[in-house]
Amino acid sequence: MKRQFLLRCLAIVATATLHGIAFAGTVAMVTEVQGEGELIQQGKRAPLQARAAMNASDSVQLADGARVAVAVVARGQVYYAFGPGVFKLQDEGLTAERGTRGRVERRELAAAIRALSVDPARNAQATIVTRGDGLSRGFAVVAPKGLQLDADARRLVWRAVDADRSIDWQYHVVLSDDDGTVAFETTTRATEVVVPASVSLMRGREYIYEVIATGPLGRRFSDSQRFELVDSTLEDRLVQARVAAGDDTTSPRWAIPS
Repeated sequence: MKRQFLLRCLAIVATATLHGIAFAGTVAMVTEVQGEGELIQQGKRAPLQARAAMNASDSVQLADGARVAVAVVARGQVYYAFGPGVFKLQDEGLTAERGTRGRVERRELAAAIRALSVDPARNAQATIVTRGDGLSRGFAVVAPKGLQLDADARRLVWRAVDADRSIDWQYHVVLSDDDGTVAFETTTRATEVVVPASVSLMRGREYIYEVIATGPLGRRFSDSQRFELVDSTLEDRLVQARVAAGDDTTSPRWAIPS
């Protein structure tokens, strides 16, 4: 299943903080933006971006074909709005203003919270270094990417270059922070690795991991991704929400898309 448009939910509730900035009174957060749009707060307009905090009575205006996702942890819901039109955050959730031709869909938070990942504007996947014959088509890092819970961030997963001849391929994994300091490095023939608890990952710092595949006849492929840990207060609330929803927090949260 392709995940390029799948919401991995994030929201901030009252007094929660993200990157050290307090959003007192915040009731929701924009977690995904596609297309053109604006955020309207107290009559002032600003570009619509992922991570934008929203309060009651704030609105988003979307162009034709644009889409936004807004997560509200306190209500346990995620709202998707599809443009064109203006959509207002109210006590009952995100609703379409009168005259809006677009629509709103509501989904429960528990279904999206299993694999938290918000796509920050700077989050860009690196290009594959070398393309060989058909063997490389499936190779790509899968997770984590974007904003993450600590436990999810420690499981690095990628697709095999050639699943039928996996023994012929070796993967070198390098995890470094945004300053280029290597935090973890290993080599494996598996398609996932868990970063040990002894490796300290700091919140508010972006991490980059690269997986380099080496196989027969000198074939070599590389793919990388970025992630960042959410604020500790927010992580506690999200974990509590998962437990309350009956989600098994000990089960694997990433599946390799087919």
